[in-house]
Amino acid sequence: GIATPYMFGGVLYSDSGILNNFPADIIRDRCDKIIGVYLSLPQEVKQNQMNSIKSVTYRAFDLLSNRVESYKFSYCDWLIDSPKLSNYSTFETKKSKMDEIFQIGYEEARDSFDSSFNLT
Repeated sequence: GIATPYMFGGVLYSDSGILNNFPADIIRDRCDKIIGVYLSLPQEVKQNQMNSIKSVTYRAFDLLSNRVESYKFSYCDWLIDSPKLSNYSTFETKKSKMDEIFQIGYEEARDSFDSSFNLT
């Protein structure tokens, strides 16, 4: 939800992640199959990290966002997610970290795929 809003045809558009970060509920009737990839699992925190109103507010938002999105997982025919990804920032740009994220996602997809699942 960080992208700058864009004006198109007199209408202001913005990144849909602001209000609906996992739109499986919106597209379910227009798709034969839905493969969901959820990357926004709540980060692990230690008690000593919850030492300011900012950290408590951020944690509350993180948990609320996850709760709002998680009911939509049931709309997916195949859901790919991994708690390991919660330790990475949304804005990660370091190549070594991005390689780790890719590897985690690849392994999770491979391990969660049911070979009897028909994608066609």
